[in-house]
This record gives sequence, structure tokens and C-alpha cells, in this order.
Amino acid sequence: MFLISVVILYNQVFNSNQWPLFIDGIKNLTYGNGLLFFIGAIILMPFNWGIETHKWRLLINVYEPMPFSTSLKAVLSGVYISIFTPNRMGEFAGRIIYLKRFNKIKGTFVTFIGSISQLCVTLVMGALALPIYISITVFPDQFIGKILIITFFAIALLFVFLYFNLGLVPKLVSRIYYLKKYTKWVSILVRYKGQILAKILLFSFLRYIIFSIQFLFLLQAFGFDIYWIKSLIGICTIFFAQAIIPTISLTELGIRGASSVEILGLLSDNSSAILASAWTLWLINLILPAIPGLYFLLTAKVELNHD
Repeated sequence: MFLISVVILYNQVFNSNQWPLFIDGIKNLTYGNGLLFFIGAIILMPFNWGIETHKWRLLINVYEPMPFSTSLKAVLSGVYISIFTPNRMGEFAGRIIYLKRFNKIKGTFVTFIGSISQLCVTLVMGALALPIYISITVFPDQFIGKILIITFFAIALLFVFLYFNLGLVPKLVSRIYYLKKYTKWVSILVRYKGQILAKILLFSFLRYIIFSIQFLFLLQAFGFDIYWIKSLIGICTIFFAQAIIPTISLTELGIRGASSVEILGLLSDNSSAILASAWTLWLINLILPAIPGLYFLLTAKVELNHD
């Protein structure tokens, strides 16, 4: 699997028609404070996955106490597996390997709570940013902008309501004939109520902030003439678009680059800086942590057997 991933990644990067743009963006890294912003984006990566690890611990400790070090191994193992699955939905497989006493099927649903919270933040921020972005770039008319803001804000509120009412899922499943047999598995969602869900949502929001700052740092590093507020609105719109487009992580590099160029391209014509930032963000936050994740995944069975 590792060799396959290397080959796919090689083709994604070096055989892409976006490669020349990426190289043009990289060339700007040595100008001004570019290198400092680039290093800053890399430094933020451990904080990103540290917060995600704490999220996982908070969720799983309700059923099975797990030290931070083991939780980190579980999270990074999940990162590696997730790069082969649509929208990274397979990350649960790497995490539940480290569960010793808690039922692994139920552990899968616990993992999804963390994923849902992250998706919820992305959709809410996107729903708030998208109408502003559209009003800035496409419809400068204030009336249309206000209508869009109200519409998407209502959608954002709906996402928040659904997240804080996960306990309704078991009731819904129990009433559907073909899903009744799964009620005992999803019933664990009832255990997670307002306070803990609010904490998980807060940690997801902190991760979102880190992603956004990293993107801003990389844009600055690669020579993008940055307008911080407009760029941030554009970034939230990009994350929103990428969240709703079904992709497999190893094959999403082209989509990430294209969507970023299309969206931020309406704010600046510096396509090379935009593409370099989008690709580098992907490499820093997914491929780098996936490397130790592969090691932890390969050694997990041996380690757990010793325990």
C-alpha cells in the first residue's frame, strides 16, 4: 500500500499540468519574509494534530481511558488510512485498532462525532463566508448580498442544531425497518450531550483557525498580495467547497489546486502563489503526519500484543 501511495503521489505532483505553476510559486519563497512564514505554517502542524488528538481522547475516554501518546498514534494511523478513502472517512479504521476494551464498532461511531464536528465548523464558516465572497466578487449589489447572507446563515444554524441533537439519531434509526438492527451501535450517541459536544466543537474550531492561518502564511510566503480579510473569506469558501466535493485524498491534489485558484483567483491573478499554497498546505497537514502514521500502523499489532 505504501508503494502504491508513493506512485500515486508522484503522478499527482510531477505529472500534473499544474506542476509548472507550483514551481513558479516556490521560487518566491526566498523573497522577503517568505521563508519565515513558510516555517510558521510548518510549526503550526503539530498543534493541529495535537488538538485533534485531544479531541479523540475526550471522546473515547468516556468509555476507555487512553494516554495522550497512544491517542496520538491512533490519530496518525488514521491519517495514513484516510488518504485512501473518500473525504478521509476511513480514518476511524486506524484509530479503533488501539481500542482494547471498548467495542470497535461503537468506537467507529465515536470517531464520527469528531469528524462531524469538524465538518460542522467547516460548513458553518463556509455558509457565512460564501455569501460575503459572492457579494464581493460576483454580486456587488448589497441587496443580493444580504439575501445570500440570511439564507446561508439559516443553513449554518441548521447544521449546529443537528450536531447538538445527535441523540436523535438512535431514535430515527430504530424507526427505520432496515436499520433497526443497528440501533444498539448508534445508541452510544445518546451519551454525548451538550457540554462535551460544545468542547469538541470548540477544538474543531481551533483546528479550523490553524488551517486558515497556515493558508494565509503560505500565501504570504509564496508572494500573494494578501488582503487579510478578503483572503480569509476566500479561504473559508475554499474549505467549504472542498468539504462538499467527494474526493480521495491521494487524488485530490488537482482539485485542491484548481478550486483554490478559481476562488482566490477572483481576488488576485497570482495563480502560482495560490497553487503553491494549496499544494503545500495539503502536503504539510496530510502527507507529513501520514509518514509516522504508517509506522505506528505497522507496529500497532506488535505493540498491542505485548500489552
